[in-house]
Amino acid sequence: TQLIRTNGNFECKGTYSDIGGGSGPRGVTFDVEGNIWVGAYSTDRVCKYQPDGTLLFCRNIGCRTYGMIADSYGNVWTSDIVNNRVCRIDISNCHVGSCPISTTAVGDIYGIGMDNEGDIWIGRHGSAEVYEIDGGDSDGNPIGSITESCGALPVITGIAVDGDNNVWGSNHNGDTAYMIEGGDCTKIHSFANVCPLRNLPHGVAIDGDNNAWVVCRRGEVIKLKFDGVNIVKILDRDLNTACNSGTGSSASYNYSDMTGFRTAGLSLCVGATCFPISTNIALSGFEKELQAALAGCSGGVPVACDARFSPPHTNCCDVPMEIKAVLGGGQYDLYNLNIKYNPSE
Repeated sequence: TQLIRTNGNFECKGTYSDIGGGSGPRGVTFDVEGNIWVGAYSTDRVCKYQPDGTLLFCRNIGCRTYGMIADSYGNVWTSDIVNNRVCRIDISNCHVGSCPISTTAVGDIYGIGMDNEGDIWIGRHGSAEVYEIDGGDSDGNPIGSITESCGALPVITGIAVDGDNNVWGSNHNGDTAYMIEGGDCTKIHSFANVCPLRNLPHGVAIDGDNNAWVVCRRGEVIKLKFDGVNIVKILDRDLNTACNSGTGSSASYNYSDMTGFRTAGLSLCVGATCFPISTNIALSGFEKELQAALAGCSGGVPVACDARFSPPHTNCCDVPMEIKAVLGGGQYDLYNLNIKYNPSE
C-alpha cells in the first residue's frame, strides 16, 4: 500500500512498509504542519512522515488506529475500535523519543470526523448512537469529554462534517445516509437506498464544494448534497463497471474506511505567529501580535511610504503576513480587508 498525492496525476510519495509488514495500516491524516501520519490497526504503531514522504519516526503508542484525523490545534485523533476508545496525540510532544496519548472511552467506534470548532464526531460500527467529543478549542470543556450524544441514529460507520457543520454518516446495515443538520441531534435527515447497485455504504468524505461523497462496499461512489430541506443525490458512479472488475458479490472489495476528510480551514499569520480563523477567533491576540511587529518595525523591514496612504504617512513597515490553510475549519470569505495602524499619523 502506498502514500499517494495527486495534482492532476497520481504520484507515489512513499510506502506503508515502515508501519510493519502485515500490521494493517488504516488511518491516514495530515497535521497542521503538513506532515503525514499513518496508524496501524493490528498493532499500536504510528508513523510520521514529512510532506514529501520521508519517514520521521514510528512509535508504539499503546493505541490501535482505525480512523484518524487532525485538528488545527496541533492534535491528531484516532478511533481505536479494538480497545473501545478515542486516542489523542499532541504533535508538540510526540517525537522519536516518546508519544504520550490521552484517551476517551467510547465503545464500537469506527468513523471519525471533525467540525468547524475542532470537535470530534464518532460513528459506531457495532452499536447505535453518534458522539461529539470536545476538541482543543478552549470552550471551557475538558478536551476529550463527550459533549453530545445522538441516540436516535442507527449504526454509523463512516462520518464526516461539512463546512456548514452538518454531520454526515453512513448506515452500513441499512443502506442509508444520514445527516445531522448543524450538529443538532434533533434535526436528522436521511437518504435511503444510497447504494442501489450493491448497498453497504461505508466511507464518507466532504469535497471543496461542500458535497458529501459516500463510498459503498463494492465500489459504488455516491455524491450527495443538502439543499436546505432534503438530501439530494448529485452523482452515482460504479467504479467496477469502469474497471471491469466483476459484478454483484464478485465485484472488487474496494470501499473506503478512511473517512472524515473535508475542506481545510484557514489561519491568519503575522510573521511566524498564526491565529486560526474560526467562529471564535481571538482578535485581541492577533491585534497585539500585529502591534508588536509594527512597533519599531520589529520583525519587519523598514520601507519608504508610497502614495497609497491617505493621509500621507512618513514611516512605514513591511510586515510579513499570510493567510494559511490548516486542517480543521469550514469555508471563510474575506471582504473589504483593510489593515491600518496608527491612522492618525
